[in-house]
Amino acid sequence: MYYRKTDSQIWSGRKVAPQLGVQYWYQAVKVADLYAPHLTPVDIGLLGYTVDEGVSRNQGRPGAATGPDHIRRQLAKLAFHLSEKRIADFGDIRITQQKMETAQESFAQGICQLLQQDIFPIGLGGGHDIAYANAQGVLQYLREKAPRASLGIINLDAHFDLRPVIDQANSGTPFHQLLSQHPDQVGYFPIGIQRAANPPMLFEWAQQWQVAFIEAEACRDEYITDITSRVVDFIDQYDYLYLSIDMDGFSSAFAPGVSAPSPMGFSPFFANAIITAVATSKKLISCDLAELNPLFDQDHQTARLAARLINKIADSW
Repeated sequence: MYYRKTDSQIWSGRKVAPQLGVQYWYQAVKVADLYAPHLTPVDIGLLGYTVDEGVSRNQGRPGAATGPDHIRRQLAKLAFHLSEKRIADFGDIRITQQKMETAQESFAQGICQLLQQDIFPIGLGGGHDIAYANAQGVLQYLREKAPRASLGIINLDAHFDLRPVIDQANSGTPFHQLLSQHPDQVGYFPIGIQRAANPPMLFEWAQQWQVAFIEAEACRDEYITDITSRVVDFIDQYDYLYLSIDMDGFSSAFAPGVSAPSPMGFSPFFANAIITAVATSKKLISCDLAELNPLFDQDHQTARLAARLINKIADSW
């Protein structure tokens, strides 16, 4: 009910002479069933979260549920320079009857299952409620592998997503949920926070949880060295890292197709520097991209950016 295997036709691109071997992502990615044994080893696994119920609950613009397939289509077209890495697409966790919490549980189980098979997961959202599901899957895995291990969360985002749960969880509550449920195990470092997009109470929550953060005004390319140094200091405090990227953290000049666009976000070059610092630390255990909304994209610009970010993560990891 909550799972769909990816249609292999999504992974297609320009024809290549067989003797040239793998030249593009569509040739390299194998479509796999999350719940069936796969016969060949896999290093990196894509797992979609076709859910935007959390966005709707948070009074955002729905449409992010269709994001994963749009990312796949753009990723398929990219040149493939990762010949030493084996990549599989494990399909999508879906939602039925607005049961977001059940979809989150299924996604968490999927993440844990991939990690148990030594597969590095890359989640494709979907609303940013994917973050709670992804981190829960990581923590479930760590309870078995390393019960005392700490998990640092780095979130590239315009929003704190630290809202307390009132009635129902949503795309604005994942990190409050994680910090309140795992206060001694989880740390949080959001980068790209925009004051105009976060009311004072969220800054108060950040202070209460002792959450260090970097505001969007400082996320400029000329400050990359200083900010990367702060990221490394955060990384040093934790055993493992989980990276979440909300596409609305980018300036709308680069990412118009999101649930909450803003002209004041950071650039792809800035994000690439953070990704490099995180992925090359050898501590990155899982990651995801959230809030791509194809209904508002322009010439697939945001989906193309998401695909390039995944390519960067896979290359750096």
